[in-house]
Amino acid sequence: MTKSYKERLDPDGELGQLAAFFASPVGRLLGRLAGVAPGQGKELAEQYRRLTSEPDRVADALSPLGWILFGSAPLDEYAAAATLVEQGNTEEAEALLVHAWNDEEIMLNQPVHRLFSLYSGDEEREAIREQRQRLLREAVALHREGRYAASISMVLAQMDGVFLDITGETIHDYFFKPKNPNLLDEETLAGHPLGLQALSKLMSKRVETTGATGELLRHGILHGRELAYDTLANSTKAWAALFAVIDGVKKRADVLNKAAAEARERRYAGSKELDEYARRLDRRGFDGAKKLLQDISAAQFGSHKRRGRYAAGRKELDPSGRLLDGKTFELRTSDDGQEYWAWVDTPTGLVFGIAGRGGDHAVWQYQGEQPPAGGIDSEAGWRHVVTDEALPDW
Repeated sequence: MTKSYKERLDPDGELGQLAAFFASPVGRLLGRLAGVAPGQGKELAEQYRRLTSEPDRVADALSPLGWILFGSAPLDEYAAAATLVEQGNTEEAEALLVHAWNDEEIMLNQPVHRLFSLYSGDEEREAIREQRQRLLREAVALHREGRYAASISMVLAQMDGVFLDITGETIHDYFFKPKNPNLLDEETLAGHPLGLQALSKLMSKRVETTGATGELLRHGILHGRELAYDTLANSTKAWAALFAVIDGVKKRADVLNKAAAEARERRYAGSKELDEYARRLDRRGFDGAKKLLQDISAAQFGSHKRRGRYAAGRKELDPSGRLLDGKTFELRTSDDGQEYWAWVDTPTGLVFGIAGRGGDHAVWQYQGEQPPAGGIDSEAGWRHVVTDEALPDW
């Protein structure tokens, strides 16, 4: 049985239970004792009701028009557009959504940036990502120049390519094949039957005669049977569709990325080779080391902001032990508490370090075969993240 939008948004039912509790008499009483304003419990319950009921209404109204619901879609605008459709104002609804996607430049840039999370783990996947991003940046430029025939064709091609890369077991597992089981899943909003599958059905309809209907139909566009598809609305709709595809395949991409990263680690374990950017091919432990140092940096920034000095050791930096418990690192702090530096060893023998001074948010970074000889002014090779050239493996 296919999961509903509500089950996808609140798979464990925890949000619903919380909302119901704060709307109950006991919840309202405890809320008042905790300083929660009267009525906020009811407001929370209403927000939950709206969050879990709106997707069905929105999807029913907008999916037939090619605007499917997915995790990154602007819900308020989609809900308003759904209301317009219900009132018989379809053209106004389409205009509202076109404006929403084009009003902020970031909206059309997001699919380009989101590709980063789909392709990582090894050089081959990263090379694919760079080439896809290159093409999509060109498509963004074409869209903004009003050259919609070109932007639409490029985006439709990338939808198929991305979908095949992440879900395709054979060359025939195209996005534009509505019976493809990979169009459905039980977790994402895009994987609902009114999501990617509905979009695939709509956009893959065959066009048997040449015409100028203005519809966004892949078959008619790519085979020269549709001659009036090059509009702002269709280009925008294609971009939103690509964004939905990226959202829908993200979890499956994570599995591929992890497998690629593990295979890469095994292949280069113990190697001292560098790539064309002078980065180590053996990168075991790099991500964990840098993440730990960034956590230390954030904690030190907070310490200086609260007390006017950096913490002198692990216990002072993380009294509860929740942030750094079980983590291995070295930390030093100057006598006056105005400078700190920390470093982490990795299995490759490369050492990563981070340092801060005077409570500034910007930090210094270090990498080397040995731990840093001292703080920022120790000639240890520290580089400032803003003013200096970045270190290859940072």
